[in-house]
Amino acid sequence: MNKIGLIIWREYFERIRKKSFLVMSILGPVLVAAGFALMIWLSNADKTEQKVLVVDESMAFYKNLPDNDFVRFYYPNIKLPQAIKEFYKTDYTSILYIPYNVAQSNNAPVKLFYKKTPGFAVSQYLRDVMERKLYEFKLAANNINPDVIKNARQSIHLINEKIYENGESKESKTDAISIIGFVCGLLIFVFLTIYGAQVMRSVMEEKTNRVVEIIVSSVRPFQLMIGKILGIA
Repeated sequence: MNKIGLIIWREYFERIRKKSFLVMSILGPVLVAAGFALMIWLSNADKTEQKVLVVDESMAFYKNLPDNDFVRFYYPNIKLPQAIKEFYKTDYTSILYIPYNVAQSNNAPVKLFYKKTPGFAVSQYLRDVMERKLYEFKLAANNINPDVIKNARQSIHLINEKIYENGESKESKTDAISIIGFVCGLLIFVFLTIYGAQVMRSVMEEKTNRVVEIIVSSVRPFQLMIGKILGIA
């Protein structure tokens, strides 16, 4: 056991004395916090106000696209060439061009012209709201009331209950258990991947330096491996 303890301490001090370990111990939390801050900043920057000029040749979306907190739609009565020509003279951030056959063809391209690349939230909102309005437009064109289909859809609230041998039942949180299991499995996978690479690197260093031949002559391979696993952990 004393030999295993010596190996554990050797592996432990070998790592904490490295400059990379000290630097990453300080920078690690800082980098994680900076990553979260960057994600929050990008999500807010992604929702800067957009003034969208709509050129709708199909008239299926004319004055029918709802605004939200960061997208505003405008419908001046102009053609696409004129809109593009005067684009930089206006305060519009983008031009949404809808061809005349968008409702008749699945391949009709809807184009978004812009001055500055719109964020993901803007593009996703435009796509979602247009798909929803086109769906309603096609239903109305076939004399189908969209409210009838909307009211026909009903969500199901499924409750999971476990029955015990005494006949009693108790509700179980299967969704929460599944999420916890997934997160734990992911953490185990990440830990084993990083940890296994560290153990492998330690063995390769000693084998390359031919130190392992001297160590094995003094301790059993089992003691050496246990010491490395615990020390590196």
